[in-house]
Amino acid sequence: MRRHQSRGFTLIELIMVIVISSVLAVGVVQFIVNSMQGVVDTAGRQQAAIAGSLAAERISREVRQALPNSVRVFGATNNCVEFVPVLAASRYLQDVAALNTTTWDVISPGAITGFVAVYPIAESVVYPNGTSTAITPATVAFAGGNTVTVNLGGQTFPSDSPQRRFFVVGQPVSFCGDPSGFIYRYSGYGFDAVAGSSIASGTKKTFVNGVNSLMFSYAPSTLTRNGVLTFRLVFANAAGEQMLLNQQVQVRNVP
Repeated sequence: MRRHQSRGFTLIELIMVIVISSVLAVGVVQFIVNSMQGVVDTAGRQQAAIAGSLAAERISREVRQALPNSVRVFGATNNCVEFVPVLAASRYLQDVAALNTTTWDVISPGAITGFVAVYPIAESVVYPNGTSTAITPATVAFAGGNTVTVNLGGQTFPSDSPQRRFFVVGQPVSFCGDPSGFIYRYSGYGFDAVAGSSIASGTKKTFVNGVNSLMFSYAPSTLTRNGVLTFRLVFANAAGEQMLLNQQVQVRNVP
């Protein structure tokens, strides 16, 4: 009668099993690592894309409300844009050109306070504002209701609006890209003949970070089209990948 003997693994078989298992383990781990890295990279790209889209949309919304002919680009690399924000608009009831206007009858734009602009036909009559330019040197308070009378303090406007339109505006606002990777918003620094000469005296707020570069260009309006502001944003994520965003904004030309 034969005896059954149990046979174990040889050393070579054991080594082969270990080698094959190691290869499979390395492959599985590498697959998991690559998958996770893909998720992280995708999240980083999405974050950069969202930041770029939000920054572009915010700048575009504000610039669309700019006073006609108030947009100007400045900075060593054209990394800043300045404009005068419109708060309200309405129509006036008597001509004001070349007159020292004190009392002024208008259709009320509502209960609001701001500088008054009449027919800002060119940048030269917007910056700086004064007694003989298109914008009053001091703010004017309007009451609610229909027709109201306001005091312009002897303002002399260069010309009348063909449609007797006027704007109530705030102080200029600027967006600037900084080499540190931030976009800053400046406000409350007043009107200046030279763009950017006094923005440091205003209120500075961080708008967005992660910006590698920001560059603006502006095509003034013509008789056949509105002005167009173009800006180029380059964002970078944590992995160093860059995203380029080009945006164009139409600036109305109905002074």
